[in-house]
Amino acid sequence: MSSVLRALLWLYPPSHRRRYGAEMLAVASFRLDRGRRTVGAGLVVMADLVAGAAGVWVDRIRRMTMGMGRGWWLDARFVARSLWRSRGYAATAVVVLACAVAANATVFSFVRGTLLKAPPWASPERVMVVWGSNVEDGQLRDVISGPAYIEIQEGNTAFERIAAFHHDAAYLSVDGRPEVLDAIEGTVDFFHVLGVTPLMGRLFGDEDRTSSAPETVVVTHGFWRDRLEADPDVIGSILPIEGEPATIIGVLPEGFEFVAPAPLFVPLRDDVLAADEPGRIHFNVVGKLAPGRTVADASTELASAAQRFTDRYPRFEGWSFLVEPLHEVTVEAVRPVIWALAATVSLVLLVALVNLATLFRIRTLARTDELSVRVAMGAGWARVARVLSLETAGLAAMGALLGLLATPFLLDRVAEMVPAWIPIPDSASRVPVLEGVLDPAVTAVAFGSAVLGALLLTAPGLVSALQSARPEGSRRVHPGVRGTRLLVGVEVAVATLLCVGAGLVARSADRLLSTEVGIEHAQLLTLYFGDVWGLDAEDRVTYFRRAVEEVERIPGVEAAGVIGYVAFQAEDDFARVYFLDRSLQPVRDVREEWRRVDEGLFEAAGMRILAGRAFQADDFVGTPRAAVVNRTFAEKHWPDGAPVGRYLSTHDESYRDLEVVGVVADVHSLGPATPPPPMLYVPYQGNPRGTQGMYVRVAGDPMSFGETVREAIWSVDPSQPVTGFWPMSAFVNAWVAIPKATRALVLSLATLALLLSVVGVFGVVSYAVRTRRSELGVRLALGATPDRLERDQMRTILPIVALGVVGGLLAGVMAARAARELLYGISPVDPLSIGAGALVMGSAALVATYLPARRAGRIDPTEVIRAE
Repeated sequence: MSSVLRALLWLYPPSHRRRYGAEMLAVASFRLDRGRRTVGAGLVVMADLVAGAAGVWVDRIRRMTMGMGRGWWLDARFVARSLWRSRGYAATAVVVLACAVAANATVFSFVRGTLLKAPPWASPERVMVVWGSNVEDGQLRDVISGPAYIEIQEGNTAFERIAAFHHDAAYLSVDGRPEVLDAIEGTVDFFHVLGVTPLMGRLFGDEDRTSSAPETVVVTHGFWRDRLEADPDVIGSILPIEGEPATIIGVLPEGFEFVAPAPLFVPLRDDVLAADEPGRIHFNVVGKLAPGRTVADASTELASAAQRFTDRYPRFEGWSFLVEPLHEVTVEAVRPVIWALAATVSLVLLVALVNLATLFRIRTLARTDELSVRVAMGAGWARVARVLSLETAGLAAMGALLGLLATPFLLDRVAEMVPAWIPIPDSASRVPVLEGVLDPAVTAVAFGSAVLGALLLTAPGLVSALQSARPEGSRRVHPGVRGTRLLVGVEVAVATLLCVGAGLVARSADRLLSTEVGIEHAQLLTLYFGDVWGLDAEDRVTYFRRAVEEVERIPGVEAAGVIGYVAFQAEDDFARVYFLDRSLQPVRDVREEWRRVDEGLFEAAGMRILAGRAFQADDFVGTPRAAVVNRTFAEKHWPDGAPVGRYLSTHDESYRDLEVVGVVADVHSLGPATPPPPMLYVPYQGNPRGTQGMYVRVAGDPMSFGETVREAIWSVDPSQPVTGFWPMSAFVNAWVAIPKATRALVLSLATLALLLSVVGVFGVVSYAVRTRRSELGVRLALGATPDRLERDQMRTILPIVALGVVGGLLAGVMAARAARELLYGISPVDPLSIGAGALVMGSAALVATYLPARRAGRIDPTEVIRAE
């Protein structure tokens, strides 16, 4: 029976059992002896023990929760008064959390709007993009020709629907002058692939397949609302597109936007695709996978289509078709940067919360006497915990709300820093992918992370405060800095990691920004003009020459020149090149980029001639006989370094037997971070494009010449479109906008983390000096020197700081290795960046330690002894 009684004692709280257990066993044994140890007497004693345990627990819970259900308003007022008396602490905590929450909400708005936003079409996981791919020639993602698209369609079973499209420009006749708008030509199945249902009218159907069908157009909701004044009877009305009347057959639903935004959609006819030249690669392809089919199934099927196509056209040997999810491709370029920034701001929020936990712990330890008095006056432990939790939650909520209020302004600022268009890697396509969306989900996550994180990280400090406030606990727990050193070490480690990352990003961006792009882009205006494809080559050249002459007559215009494609717009144009004076010509054609230019192009662009000469006026008379190559082209095909005087031909019969007369500097046409492509320049009069780009070198702001240049070109032919006015510097800056924005954001976040860690170190040392004031005064009275006391205070925290710096350096190196693709021109273990991060963090921590430690040597011993 005694063993049973001992077991029942475990129902009581441990403290009650330790204090009264022996006495309770003695009383239970006496009652059993008096009852002659019968079964009935034993049951009564056991029942009394169980009932007593329940009573003890009820009484303890009642005392712990004394007033827990009442006094919320009183506690809130007490917390408000307490924080008002500690305004420095409260302001520091609120501002710190506001900065961290604003940074997190801003970056995660871009995560939400760019990476996690569902595309505005049905079943996005099944919508694929199909590229032409030639890895050997360096073209991983390329457009394809009409015959190649038809080959893909034949025998297709992997795709439910498949469509070709081309992003182009169309122009409307407005007051006798052409207004250029973006337009997408799409085959009949284009909208079916995307699962779009029209708001009004219909989309493309079988009646739109051939060129004999009437001209039709589908417009977006925005175009219908803004340009057509939301006319409810718009279906059947006419739009004059490029001089031809096109019937509006449908209006797209509000919110629909394809990856290449355009207000107009016109049908791409099947017979036009069939009659296309196999070598005229011009079209993108999208398809929707059939139910139950996978990307691997589609790839296998398209491999057979590629083999059939190369059998039919042997010059395309080495080409294949690449299938990828459309949405994944559009965000590929920015995914690593956005996730890296998301990780960075998450670390900053962690530092802010740890900083709050450190300050909270110091503050609560300093309030041990106050908390002890509250407990002695009858406040339960839960009531005290509620007061402290209200203080933490209130500070975190105020900081989070302030940060969320600042987020829209930060979003606008970041939106100004990022480019409007982002290139798809390894392709000549661009997409307007970056979008920040501050929706309720982002707001709730940012607010909840701040408040819950603050409560979780301050919980250990709250427990320590409650233990210190107990009468018996105050003798066991010294109210010093124990427990805060770990928090400070974490702060220092994370701040060091961010300092190293900021150094690497800054060095990388500086290298990128200092790269010569090959064009003097300041004071250079760019534009596209003309739609003279129907004229013969000679008449096209005449039109373009007259337009350049009129532009050069404008006061302030220093030079002008035309080029097939304006640089830095992710455009490409390839030619097959044959080297006539080479004894071992490769079996396969050499495929390189080329540009058809006029005699003023190099001067207008400010492109330097490195060897030989530039084009001269005689080179533009009659059949082209001269060519200029860039440095990369020369080094690739004439490694002996003697390209001038060599001969080559192209696939175009208008450009045969060309003599290389000069070598021009490389143009980083895909941005300074990408190696310049080999480039061949030829006189444009052989076979000029019907639409040309123009470079206009001006004295002053390029955009201020826009309207004057437009009118000068229209003076030659007012029916021709003129569009795309942009300063070249805007295109160049767009390619470095993401690295520049990343550098600015990371430097700002690293600075914030550095300041937070400094505040944490300063607070710990200050508290240590303040709580040991009496001890330090006595030591000074007994002969200790001020320097000795200062060193003692610094030794308490410097080892933790050193460990934090070392840990942060190691973490920074590992993080940099994982994110090496974001760096340009430097190694992830760049000694200068790592050394700078360690030096900055170590110096800041040393200053933050030394300043409060000096107070230890300035204590007045007589004042301390008098107070004691």
